[in-house]
Amino acid sequence: MAAERVEPDEAICSMEIDPVERVLRLTHGYGSDVIIVAAPSAQAVEQAIAMAARRGRICLFAGLPKEQPVVQCNANQIHYRELTVVGAYGSTPYQNQRALDLIARGEVPVERLITHRFPLDRILDGLQLMAQGKALKVVITPS
Repeated sequence: MAAERVEPDEAICSMEIDPVERVLRLTHGYGSDVIIVAAPSAQAVEQAIAMAARRGRICLFAGLPKEQPVVQCNANQIHYRELTVVGAYGSTPYQNQRALDLIARGEVPVERLITHRFPLDRILDGLQLMAQGKALKVVITPS
């Protein structure tokens, strides 16, 4: 849904193809310099390590379920390819202001990501669409 709206150079659905294989093919075996894992999936973390380029950076922007927070990884890939793996949980007021400035200047296409708009009295409709995976971003307005 997001790929249709922001038109990336490439959109990879890991349920249809092997994302590691595809990234390595797209980069002629080099791998990705920067990877942001924004899904609560141990497999996504493992795939990020496998597809990272030498000296690549991996940001874990999503936590794993409390019941299964452990990831299997080849530590030699991290060591010998000199990968950097960091976590990101929150943001500072400065980062929030910077993000708002980028949005205000039109440098981030947030309008394209909004799939639905509802008045406040239809908030449950918006929440239901989100729960069903039928909406990307829903805006609720006071009127």
